[in-house]
Amino acid sequence: MFSSIIRRATGTPTITFSQFIDQYYQRCWKNKHTARQFRSVIENYLKPRHDEKKRPKSEGWQREPGPGLGDIRCNKLTREHVKAWHAIHQDVPRMVNRALQMANQAWRDVLPDAFNPFDNVRRHPERDRQRRLTEDERARFLASLEELRREGRMTDATADAILVMRGTFARKSEILALRREQVDIEAKIALLDIHKTDDLDGARTIQLALVMPVIRRRLAVCEAQGTPYLFPSDRSHSGHLTCVLRAFHLICEHAGIVRTRDLVAHTLRGDGATVLLEEGTDLRVIQKILGHRDIKTTAKYAQATQKSAQAAMQRAQAPLEVSKAVKRVAPQLSGKGGNRGTRRR
Repeated sequence: MFSSIIRRATGTPTITFSQFIDQYYQRCWKNKHTARQFRSVIENYLKPRHDEKKRPKSEGWQREPGPGLGDIRCNKLTREHVKAWHAIHQDVPRMVNRALQMANQAWRDVLPDAFNPFDNVRRHPERDRQRRLTEDERARFLASLEELRREGRMTDATADAILVMRGTFARKSEILALRREQVDIEAKIALLDIHKTDDLDGARTIQLALVMPVIRRRLAVCEAQGTPYLFPSDRSHSGHLTCVLRAFHLICEHAGIVRTRDLVAHTLRGDGATVLLEEGTDLRVIQKILGHRDIKTTAKYAQATQKSAQAAMQRAQAPLEVSKAVKRVAPQLSGKGGNRGTRRR
């Protein structure tokens, strides 16, 4: 793959790590729809030289002395270099962890049999950045979506895709690539053969009960246009929608929802998990709906709120009252039992 640009000495390329990651980007990441994010991580975290680093500030970036990886030759790169570089960026744990993951992936793909200095490096703990919507924000979000659709500022396919994302709590990639043969109208589910979840039945199940009117409308569009995808797009090489982030932000702006870094389309998924938890849904059931492999991931998505705590106390109110009643009559019951015991003697 890289034979024309990489010369191997002892099984490891002798070029600098900056050249290595640049070439991998050109071959593997440049054509992805997230190429801009890949490029940003590479420029700001992976390419700086050994005597500099870049740190985010409110106004631009500044360079400060610190261990980097860019000018180190790959055959000289050690795990100590990586640990020192990783430690110096502990103030931005999410970004440096992502950079570590990207470097690890590139190294494994190009040099699967060579020593991997990025492997077994402990990640920094990350602060949860999941955004949750209030009930008023949810109502304004839906109202703004329909108004933008009527005004022609958003296509029907995009609006319906966001509605299905919100009503199924599924991943964006799962909904946008949904095909009509994957939909079971009678069972009100969608079965995905390619997915991120290791289910015992071998398929990822998406619950469609809350969005069946939208699904029927999209199936009719599929029949009329002769496309296999529920959310087709002429601008995409894949034939279906690939991104709804711009439309999502347009809806939020129209609804007056304050935009923050953690307000993205994936917010609908975590917010839905929180709503299910507030309604008293068991965490295992939420795990099945979201399609998580590990219930720990579900626990991060579904955050306990004041409303869920109050609902739990209300559900526990009746049993607690019964317990109090039992305590009140317990002495009387014990007294009767004691008399019966005396008579038996």
